[in-house]
Amino acid sequence: MEKKRIELLLERTFIFDPNVYMTIVVTIEGDVGEEEICEAVRKAYTQNQTTMSKIVLDEQGKLYQEMMQESGCKVFVDSRDWQEIMHENERKPFRIKEGELVRTFVIPRGTQKDIYLMAHHVACDGGGLLILAEDILDNLQGKEVAYKPTKVIAEKSVIKRGNLKFIEKLALKNLNKKWGKEKRVFGWDVYDKVHEEFWKNKQSEISFTWIEGTELEKLKEECKKAGVTVNSYLTAKLMQKYPECKKLGIPVSVRGEERSISCLISSAPVYSKYDTSKDFSENLATINETIKKELTSEGAIYRIPQFVAYTDPTLLEAGYIQNVIKFESSPVDSMARVLGLYGDERYELGITNLKEITFPSDYDRFKVTGVIPVAPLIATTEKVFTISTYNGKMLIAENKVKQR
Repeated sequence: MEKKRIELLLERTFIFDPNVYMTIVVTIEGDVGEEEICEAVRKAYTQNQTTMSKIVLDEQGKLYQEMMQESGCKVFVDSRDWQEIMHENERKPFRIKEGELVRTFVIPRGTQKDIYLMAHHVACDGGGLLILAEDILDNLQGKEVAYKPTKVIAEKSVIKRGNLKFIEKLALKNLNKKWGKEKRVFGWDVYDKVHEEFWKNKQSEISFTWIEGTELEKLKEECKKAGVTVNSYLTAKLMQKYPECKKLGIPVSVRGEERSISCLISSAPVYSKYDTSKDFSENLATINETIKKELTSEGAIYRIPQFVAYTDPTLLEAGYIQNVIKFESSPVDSMARVLGLYGDERYELGITNLKEITFPSDYDRFKVTGVIPVAPLIATTEKVFTISTYNGKMLIAENKVKQR
């Protein structure tokens, strides 16, 4: 039986980070009208607990997802290019306290329609947003779509699974104690202020690289020959391009076969540097082994959720707020450094691999002609790359922020 109110753990790291919007553009072609698509979107919202919920911050600073009678998620018809829509909407804070966790835009382009989904990361990860997109397509098709309760990474499940050392747990305990003497609970006024301040003179900049046909086959063959994953190969190529990089952030899904619209990812920090004195194959072997070690270790995968569980939630939030709005506090400065929100402490690159997108390309009344997922550029990362493959085409989307 689903819970009407669910306490959130890892999701709270996204509340006061103003750049946590993930997007997916699904392009379809066929005899379907804008209002028909809008109705399919509205129906998909009712088929998932997450999109029928709002976010609650209580007086003690705890964070919850609480069910509503009606969805607060929105759908619009808009004739502008999706990137123009994105730039406008990233400057408008999502009213997550009112249940606005997803905004969907139906963009008519003749016989083609773009379905542009923009979601706050507190609602779901990239895999969850793909599931929502598939629900919309299935509704258009007239297929039965099952209702999906929210699933979360719970504190009890991670408290013993991460690899935090005893001395690190002790340091967090002492930091919590220091923060307790000046503790503040942050509300929605701060949420709005952080968002407004961050986006005042900034906007996202997204660029794309497509790999398909013989080029993609050649890439796969090179990976097979080298005994490495495609993810490691592309990571090595990016590190070759940015040799100054020494710290990667790689999201790791703990979703398994779970089909809910939920945030079921952790993140594994990978410390590796491209050695310009060695050739690419030597660097590739080293990077592949480093990634393999970090992404298959349960302790490393659950390290960040465990860290969140051991940290006073309001101190965690203060660390993110400090990234945009400065205030004097020794424990907050320490937390910001731990989070990687100071200069050299940041991840130079974030790399998200959504792998093969599995929903069909051919439906009875329409075809899916393109899927473009873009991961959010969270505060701890300088630039993020999203790798995905759909219908024989691999896409690498780069997301960074520039001054405007």
